Amino acid sequence: MTNLLTITSQPEASVIALNEIQKIIPAARGKRLTPEVQLVSHADQLNLAAAQTIFIRHTFPVQLEADLSEANLATRLAELCEGFAKTEPFSIQLRGPAVPLLKETEAELLSRGCTKNDAQPTWVLSMLACQDRLYAGASYAAENLSNWNGGMMRLKKDENFISRAEFKLQEALAVFAINLNGGKALDLGAAPGGWTKILLSQGMNVTAVDPAALSERLLRHKNLTHIQAAAQKLNLPPGFDLITNDMRMDLFESSRIMLDMAHLLRPGGLAVMTLKLPAKHWQKNTASALSLLEKSYTVQGARQLFHNRSEVTVALRKNGKLQYNAD
Repeated sequence: MTNLLTITSQPEASVIALNEIQKIIPAARGKRLTPEVQLVSHADQLNLAAAQTIFIRHTFPVQLEADLSEANLATRLAELCEGFAKTEPFSIQLRGPAVPLLKETEAELLSRGCTKNDAQPTWVLSMLACQDRLYAGASYAAENLSNWNGGMMRLKKDENFISRAEFKLQEALAVFAINLNGGKALDLGAAPGGWTKILLSQGMNVTAVDPAALSERLLRHKNLTHIQAAAQKLNLPPGFDLITNDMRMDLFESSRIMLDMAHLLRPGGLAVMTLKLPAKHWQKNTASALSLLEKSYTVQGARQLFHNRSEVTVALRKNGKLQYNAD
């Protein structure tokens, strides 16, 4: 049987996402199921979690393909899960109009003694209903690249919401498993203050840098220092635990600024930045920018996240090298 899997990406990155797989398995072929989802064939024994892909947001193996009208689908879906221990919590993730089937399958799994935990599942039964067809597979959550259905991390605005940039940093911290617990942060290009707000909420002392003003909601925070200047003109002492950068500028100029700022980080310090992608050649330009950053940092991870638009979010640690080759 031909091995199949689904991959999810931004619609504009679908060709790049498939190319990331074809670099590993040249025979892989993709079929568009929705603007964001492709069905990939000939993907034998492919572990995307270990492949350091950037533009693929979510994946799951397709072990069952059937018409939604077929009988006994819930039983067949439950049988896909027989290899997992009943004590390991599961979740069912559905995309598409098949809620009755989801509920029936969930009841079947529970009747077999399985344990449900949507917040922290060990394994996931993934279901995609598309044009009266069902594509489904069971896998460990860690193999799917994202714990969220389709890689879509849904966040709500709080009463002190400043900008949607908040969601980008919140998602990045979760995806790259960055645990902030106090310390000193330097936020470059901070205005109006979405990332600064998140850092302050994590107990950090934040130096926010931007020629523009910050939101009035932040200005009286006791742990905030606002330097109203361009990042290129900074003259600060070293010792920061984290540098963040969501500046709206060319990805290479932004990367060079991060190299200039590396001396401000303590040994082993972290950085999170977004690479603003040009109109064309996303993959090539991303690879070139990461190669530039590796002069002073180890690339801990790079991913086009759900809350990214024409950009890639990168997690860095001061010093070291990790290769990503777009050729």
